[in-house]
Amino acid sequence: MNGHFFISTNTGETTMRKIWILGLVGVFALVLAGCGGGNSGPDFVVRDILSLGGADDGDIGRDAAGVYTVFTSADPPNTVLVTDDPADSHRGFVSFSITSIPAGAAIQSARIFLPILRATPVIGVTSVGLLVDMVSFPPLDTLLTQPERDAVYFTTPILLGPSLSVFPGDAGTDISVDATDALLEARRSGFSILQVRLIGVSGDVVIDDLLDVNGNGTPLLRVEYF
Repeated sequence: MNGHFFISTNTGETTMRKIWILGLVGVFALVLAGCGGGNSGPDFVVRDILSLGGADDGDIGRDAAGVYTVFTSADPPNTVLVTDDPADSHRGFVSFSITSIPAGAAIQSARIFLPILRATPVIGVTSVGLLVDMVSFPPLDTLLTQPERDAVYFTTPILLGPSLSVFPGDAGTDISVDATDALLEARRSGFSILQVRLIGVSGDVVIDDLLDVNGNGTPLLRVEYF
């Protein structure tokens, strides 16, 4: 009797232990389901946005006499020139439409990529400084008067951006600069276009702005968001 009683009690404990383990597994399954199971959370999106080009990209030149000339990226050689040469300085302007980013998107990061054709520092330095500030400007081909061009050339930045160094060896590559704060500011302000001004320091930089058949050769804004 004692032996049979011992076996019967052990079997019950084993059964209860199995039931307890199965119940615990079920609880974990419910928790995972409630958390999305690792798959039902918000999707992470990476969106590449090409610059608008045409009259929305280009540069404004200013000679030693203070006379301004406008060049758009639609004009041959389809580039954006940035230089601080006092005899013929140029400030670059680049625009990106941000209407493809959903209104409720949670921006994680944004970077602007600039395809460098040439970087030529002045004698005595190894790189050209590039200042990238958030500004607002109309299509460059609408700037018909000298005062209008002057106003855009010297426009006060909406947001001071980062600076970076461009080396001669960067020719043929894309350099990138953080634009997260600028994009967030553009969205807060209700802008449909993110625009930046490029100012060169100690040399000149030529940026490609002619889209090739492979979709390369023009400034690009890369946005990551949920």
